[in-house]
Amino acid sequence: MRVGEARRLPSLWSGEVLMSNAGVTRPLSSIFPNLAALTKAVRNARKAALEEARETVGGKGFFRSSGAEFCAVDAGGDKVSEGGVHPWDGTRRSFERDIKRLLEIHPQTREISLEGVYSWAERLSDFENGDHDPCLSDWAVVVWRYGDTGGGAPNT
Repeated sequence: MRVGEARRLPSLWSGEVLMSNAGVTRPLSSIFPNLAALTKAVRNARKAALEEARETVGGKGFFRSSGAEFCAVDAGGDKVSEGGVHPWDGTRRSFERDIKRLLEIHPQTREISLEGVYSWAERLSDFENGDHDPCLSDWAVVVWRYGDTGGGAPNT
């Protein structure tokens, strides 16, 4: 194979993936074509949740984000994994690794989302002494659905 020439490689799931020396050319998932689109959706959801939190308390006090965590849901709509267990660091590698891991641990998964919350305290020290609202506002972005072949996930 010559430098810069694309070739088809067998993927981790049914079907094929087009790889090249320039990098991965497959979409991140059927929902998001690339990491930039996913990051933008997460940023917008977080921004809306923070604005909602600020409106709720009149813009006063301190806000803390939980970050972004994966959450898996089964066919009945029940959560099969809870937040705090699978944090996302914002990279494609982490996205693909964690989607695959979630599906291995919870094969009944039918939808995976990135989720987070904003907590609020009147004073900064209230976060430390437990005198705060742990979930003033929340956000979620669906990133994978059953049958999706992106994200390194099997097409189950």
